[in-house]
Amino acid sequence: MYPKNAHILLIDSDPASQQDLTDPLIKDDYHVSHARSAREGMEKIYQSPPDVILLARKLPDMDGLLFCAELKNDLVLRHIPLILIDFEPLLEGELAARESGADDYLHKPVSIRELDGRIQQILRQGTMGFNCHPVTGLPGYDAVYHKVQETIEKGRPFAICFLDIHEFRHFNQRYGYTRGDELLRKISRGVVEVLQAGNRYLDFFGHLGADDFVLVTDPNRAEGICSKIVERFEQSVPDFYEPSDLEKGYILTRSRKGSETSHKRIFLSIAIITHEAGRPGHVARIVEQGSELLALAKKEQRSLWVKERRRALTSLPSITREAERPGPKGARSRPATQPLSEHFKRFREIVQAQSLQIHFQPIVHMDTGYTFGYEALVRGPLDTYFESPVILFSLARKLDMELVLDLICLRKLQKVAGRIPASKKVFFNVSPSSFANPMFREFCDRAAKDLVPERVVLEVTRKRRIREYPRFREAAAYFKTRGYKLAVDDARAGTLSLRTILELEPDYIKTDITVTRGIHNDAAKQRIFRQFRAFCNRQQIEIIPEGVETEQEKDYLRKNGARLGQGFLFSHPAPLPA
Repeated sequence: MYPKNAHILLIDSDPASQQDLTDPLIKDDYHVSHARSAREGMEKIYQSPPDVILLARKLPDMDGLLFCAELKNDLVLRHIPLILIDFEPLLEGELAARESGADDYLHKPVSIRELDGRIQQILRQGTMGFNCHPVTGLPGYDAVYHKVQETIEKGRPFAICFLDIHEFRHFNQRYGYTRGDELLRKISRGVVEVLQAGNRYLDFFGHLGADDFVLVTDPNRAEGICSKIVERFEQSVPDFYEPSDLEKGYILTRSRKGSETSHKRIFLSIAIITHEAGRPGHVARIVEQGSELLALAKKEQRSLWVKERRRALTSLPSITREAERPGPKGARSRPATQPLSEHFKRFREIVQAQSLQIHFQPIVHMDTGYTFGYEALVRGPLDTYFESPVILFSLARKLDMELVLDLICLRKLQKVAGRIPASKKVFFNVSPSSFANPMFREFCDRAAKDLVPERVVLEVTRKRRIREYPRFREAAAYFKTRGYKLAVDDARAGTLSLRTILELEPDYIKTDITVTRGIHNDAAKQRIFRQFRAFCNRQQIEIIPEGVETEQEKDYLRKNGARLGQGFLFSHPAPLPA
């Protein structure tokens, strides 16, 4: 029997039902908290994640099935076990619950003895169960999540390494998914062999999914281990390419328009985050650090590892990059690239000079191809490291300059707004912190002559966690009273979608490119999209899939309820014509 001091969150709007379940659970020494709506439930989950969620199907603000589906698509919260409770007949109710991702299902009226048994079973599975990836057999998402959280909470020195295989999607397109799976297994075995050769039997190596892996190891050994992993990767990968492709140095695939495009050979980036870079309080933060560091590493276009650590004589973290591709014996190693402090300096110069430009990508009616509106997208100086919006906003977050960057972008948009047809909507990305900042709304009010509120859709990005929801909710109400439309960007299996949607009550939800890519032949993505579509239909929200690149993707999305779409199939982002 497992300890009964577990925290149980009961989400149910029926007071009688709450009391019927709560009193016996408390008597059995469980700690029980309550929520009467989906919104209140999410607030409590974020404040104090429970050990088990008991969720009623009928809620005043959301169908319990949709709440469950959204929670299970949340990268940070999906590990929390959830038992759905409903009046539906057992078979039909359980099928619906399982489809939404629930861990278990109970039919009302609930037997307390059976409920206790189900909770005990879940606690036992959570302690003893082993979640593994179906391709590599390595510990999967849940195991990785718990290991990383445990590592950062222990207070000991650590190195958490994020491994990302670039160009893997094109490899799959060229050679097929079967060979791609073989390659993943080969790479994962190579890493395990490197660890075993170094007697690192207590290290942790997991497979997050797709081409992403995580290694937790000794910070004093991390660099040497990653050097060997890169070397092993470079040795094994050529075996999976056709000799003719190796000789050319690239592979050819078909683009969205049917023409051939060339792609470099796959390469491996490893981001090493140690305790020296600061000890984050949550998995989401260290994943964000890893993602930012991998984005910098990818710029090198070759296999290497990079490391972020805090130097003793400066408060600014610096990034050390070291190439680990095997070369001629005695060859001089490539010098380290610029530290992050140099990037900070250049970023400030770009902001001060406002050396930014706005590109526009159309959002179209997928049945006719007519343009519904345009998304305004910022770009840095052309053909520079800072051209990418990912780099710009990553540096802005590190320097706490998101509001400054958002206001500059809004000024740039204001200057060209008159060249956009008056009948078209304009989608503008804004960070959550800027959205809730009074200075941002004041600027919007001053710019209303050029940026007519009824034409503007404020698209709240999910690149950073929202921490002050009352201010966020107040800002949403303010902009709605002024006539602005609101949208949630990048909805996917991510960290903020559900609560952001509940607080913002948006007019549009834009599904992320990871949901769109290959959706026509991916059952899991189709299920996620159906859940989004059902939620949007119920809440009278327009769904806009992003990243549409093929006719097959467009046809599936259009036939399954998406009226609008955005992606390279329709147009690449570009400046407005003069």
